[in-house]
Amino acid sequence: MGKVNVVWRKAKQVLNDKRQTDLYADLVIQDRKERDLKQQKFEGKDKFGLLEADVRKSFVEIIEKYGLSEYFPNEKLTQGKKPTRDPAYQLKDEKLKELLKRARKEGFTDTEMQLLKEELGHHQLKLDEYFSLKQEYEALEEKVDNSLDNLDEQEKVWSELAKKKQEMKDKHKDYREGLERLKGKVTDKDNSAAVFEDPRVYKLWALAQKTGMSKEELDSVRKELTHFENRIRKAEYIQNELEKAEEKRKSGGQLDTRQHEELKQKAEQFNKKVDKYHKDLESKIFKHLDEL
Repeated sequence: MGKVNVVWRKAKQVLNDKRQTDLYADLVIQDRKERDLKQQKFEGKDKFGLLEADVRKSFVEIIEKYGLSEYFPNEKLTQGKKPTRDPAYQLKDEKLKELLKRARKEGFTDTEMQLLKEELGHHQLKLDEYFSLKQEYEALEEKVDNSLDNLDEQEKVWSELAKKKQEMKDKHKDYREGLERLKGKVTDKDNSAAVFEDPRVYKLWALAQKTGMSKEELDSVRKELTHFENRIRKAEYIQNELEKAEEKRKSGGQLDTRQHEELKQKAEQFNKKVDKYHKDLESKIFKHLDEL
């Protein structure tokens, strides 16, 4: 969308590479939101403008998050009395509190801190739901009677216990995986650019971290991107050797025609492989984005 591209062009002028990388990932997701809004409005589905307000809020938050407000003075949220923070966002879990303290040390901006607080709050709610299920489970356990009386009633109790136990397991797994993602975001704020060197690779890594993949899935993507970057380096090395050979020929140096042709073909093959690998990885990551 036009306004997303305008932000990106300005960002490339004023932000360093690491911040550009994170912004790129956020803008890709925002671009999809804008396109979805356009389609919804075309179909007459956003009659009350709720989706439009949400998409606009998301866009302004991105501008504020990356310190670009001075370049887009018209992109501001409606000023007014800020709503009282929902008590549900009050952090009780020590691990979540520690992440918030760590974020301050890592130099998160005020906007980033606010967004992080909300994410941590959502995870606190997940943990609260888990403990609520645990209480229900323990209350059911007290109804267990190992005698032979009321077998039908006991079967219902055991069935409900099994159901609650599975719900607890799923809820706790969801909490753990979310916590791991937040740890990565806080303790390695700029790892989207620090882990990899090639722009194509670290942009894909930044996108992958926005998809909500599990820790295991992210680890798998990281390994694939490491292999991808190694292929890029090899392709660049061969391309560099080819360019040196071309320079040698231009300066009148002796050059083996057969070896030069082989090097040329090899460079072409490696560049094609790199392009294909890039498209495959990009498609894989965007597939996860589509599932958001």
